[in-house]
Amino acid sequence: MTDEQLSFFRTLLTERARALVEEAETVPLPGSVIDEADVLDEAENTQTEFALRLRDREKALLTKLREAIERLEDGDYGLCAACGGDIVVKRLVTRPTAVHCIDCRSSETFLPRQGTW
Repeated sequence: MTDEQLSFFRTLLTERARALVEEAETVPLPGSVIDEADVLDEAENTQTEFALRLRDREKALLTKLREAIERLEDGDYGLCAACGGDIVVKRLVTRPTAVHCIDCRSSETFLPRQGTW
């Protein structure tokens, strides 16, 4: 990977991580959960659960972004964790946190076992 590409990905990963942190700091969670079981409370509970699930996803994505930045700093960014080959730049542009090349990702080792879907 060229220095220009590495610089591009460093900026991309850093900006995405920064944006996630800023958004998490500015978007408050919905109000506290109330034990009454009327329609309004159910809607509030659903909204709170949804917001918490989104926060969990954002937290997981932030972790992946930070791990990708670490790989970039260590010189391992863009290398497949399974086979050690290069992950094509087109894949990294689409999914900058990718840790596997498309061949390894689509191989049976990484697909769920039959019946687990």
